[in-house]
Amino acid sequence: MLVLIAPEGRPYATVSDPVPAGYQDFLTGEGMQFLELATEDLPDEVFFKYHLVEGSLQARPTFQVPDTIGLPIGEATVLNLPAGTTVAVDNGEPVLLEDSSLEIEGEMPANYTLRISNWPYLDAQIEVTIHEA
Repeated sequence: MLVLIAPEGRPYATVSDPVPAGYQDFLTGEGMQFLELATEDLPDEVFFKYHLVEGSLQARPTFQVPDTIGLPIGEATVLNLPAGTTVAVDNGEPVLLEDSSLEIEGEMPANYTLRISNWPYLDAQIEVTIHEA
């Protein structure tokens, strides 16, 4: 079995055995990345939870963030995130962070969801509650 790999290391397709004769040569000639694996060695959720690192499939890293944040009005917290991270509030458009930190301030009572993304990290979701002190 072949696992086809996008340039950024993201698995995107498989070719089941028997792999057609000459197909690996074709892929190589086209400059495409692939990994040959036995079917039983293919990890579950390979397309969602893995990426290619130095020739092998590795679990994607996770953001070091909490699942929930509760803040009283007037308080703040800062999340340190990798460069290149995008954040979306509820179902809004993702915004690229200007630096590697995200400050969350409690200005008025509210509940919202932050969606955090940055390949190769697994996407994260944080439920934020701003409440009276």
